[in-house]
Amino acid sequence: MSTTLGAEEADLYEAIYRCESCSHLTDPKGVFPFASRSAPLGQTVAVSHFGNIRTALVWLLLTNPRGSDRNDSNVGLTVQRFATNRSQIAPSDVPRILQHFSDYDFDTSSPDFWEPWKKLLDGLTIRGKELSFKSGGICAVDLIKCPTIGGWMGYVMTGEGKEVWANCHELKQQMGHHFLARQIKLHEPLVLIRPGTAFNGKGNVPTFLGEKRDWIPRKLNSLFTRGPNNYVQDVRCLTHRLTIELGGAGDAESVSLDTNRRAICRDTTQRIIDTWL
Repeated sequence: MSTTLGAEEADLYEAIYRCESCSHLTDPKGVFPFASRSAPLGQTVAVSHFGNIRTALVWLLLTNPRGSDRNDSNVGLTVQRFATNRSQIAPSDVPRILQHFSDYDFDTSSPDFWEPWKKLLDGLTIRGKELSFKSGGICAVDLIKCPTIGGWMGYVMTGEGKEVWANCHELKQQMGHHFLARQIKLHEPLVLIRPGTAFNGKGNVPTFLGEKRDWIPRKLNSLFTRGPNNYVQDVRCLTHRLTIELGGAGDAESVSLDTNRRAICRDTTQRIIDTWL
C-alpha cells in the first residue's frame, strides 16, 4: 500500500490522529487512559481502523475499540512515538500512522477478539474474489475512535460517554467530527456488516450510509428468517452499498462456536451479497 495520501485522505486522517476533543475527560474506566495527555501509560493515537481500509470491500462496523488489551498493536500505539501529544503529530507522520493501522495483524493482536469474526466472515466472496481480514478484503472500523477500559454500553449512559459520542460521531444535531461518515464517503466500501451497531436511534439509517435504492431485488428480504438460529437480522439495499445487520456483537463468539448457526450466518450473508450484486 502506498503511503502517499490524497488531499481529502490526508485531511481526514490528520483530523483523526490529532484529535484532542476528549483529552480533558477524567473517568479512568472511559477514554481517559488513552485520550488524556496525562494518561499514566501515555496518550495513544486514536484508532482509525483495523486492517487495510483502502482495499477492503467489506467493513465490520463496531462501536469502539476494546481498551482492556493495551498490548494490541493498534489500541496501544502511543503518541510519544511521534510527538509529545496528539495535536503536535506532524502531517508527515500521518501516512506512517495510517500504514500502521492498515498493516494490523489479526492473528497476533487480540486474537481472542477477532477469531469469532474471522470464523463468521473470512471466505465470503464478491464477484469471484475470496475475502478475508488477512488478505485486506475485510477490515473493521469503529464509530468511536478512542478505546475505553469499561464496556461502552455502560459508559455511553454517563455524561462523559455522551460527550465522547457527540465529539466523535453525533449526527442528529450535526455535532462532532463525523469521522466514520467521512471514512465511508472517502473509501466507499461495498458491504457494511453491522452487529447491533446503533447510529442515532434504533432502526434509523443515516444518509451517510447511502440512499435507498430505486429497485430492490424481491428475493432479498426473503433470504433471512428472524429467529434464534439466524444471526442475520436485517438487510438494507442502498444505492452504492449493502448493509447487513447482525445480532449484537456480544453474541459473535457463541454463534461462531455453534457449527449450525455459523453455517446459517455464512450462507445467508453470502446469498444476500450475491443477490444484491
